[in-house]
Parts: sequence; C-alpha cells; structure tokens
Amino acid sequence: MNINTLQCTLLSIGMLVWCAMPSARALGGIATDGTMGVQQTLSGTTVTIPQGMGKTVNNTVFHSFTQFNIDGGQTVLFTENTTNTLDHVITRVTGGSASDIEGILRSTPGGHADFYLNPSCHL
Repeated sequence: MNINTLQCTLLSIGMLVWCAMPSARALGGIATDGTMGVQQTLSGTTVTIPQGMGKTVNNTVFHSFTQFNIDGGQTVLFTENTTNTLDHVITRVTGGSASDIEGILRSTPGGHADFYLNPSCHL
C-alpha cells in the first residue's frame, strides 16, 4: 500500500467516524445575524421563520443567519404573510461554522416561492 492510498484510507475512516458521531459536529441551532431584522436565537421541535423576520423587497424575502442547523426530528418552516405573494425566499448563513441539515426544511407551504439557501460550508 503506497502512502497516498494509506492517507486516503485513514481520511475515509476518520470521516466515517466523524459522521457517525453527532456530538462531534457543530450543531448550534438557528440564530439570525441581525442584518435583516432583530438578532435572535430560535429553537424547538418545530421552528417557524415568518416573512417578517427577514427583509422583504418586492416579492422576495431575504433572511440572514449566523448559524443554521436543523437537527434530526426537527422541522424548520419559512412562512409568508399571505400565501402566494412571495416569488423568492433567499437565505444566507454568515457564521464560521458549517451548517448541518438533518431534519425537515420547508418553505411557504401552499405557496409557490422558490427557496434558496446559501449554507455555511467549512471543511
């Protein structure tokens, strides 16, 4: 076994162990960063993120978070004030920790808005 194969094997084993251990990952909940509204931390089995928590421009709502993680068994729901009034929900994560999405993420139930999430992706 050459050194490159050994390094890849060890890296693969390390990643498997890391992925199998939820406590080792950066699960930190959901926290807004204050740039689109009030800075706050959200938690619970079902987290509702209303349109008013972000900034609406025409038919688009913008949300910004320092951390955005959804635990297994947790549901995060982005809602709009009036069904079918939004065309886009654009969400970004500005913090320094990777985002873990293990639960359910829903946007504008009953509506037609496109949903865009730019998670924090750090290796």
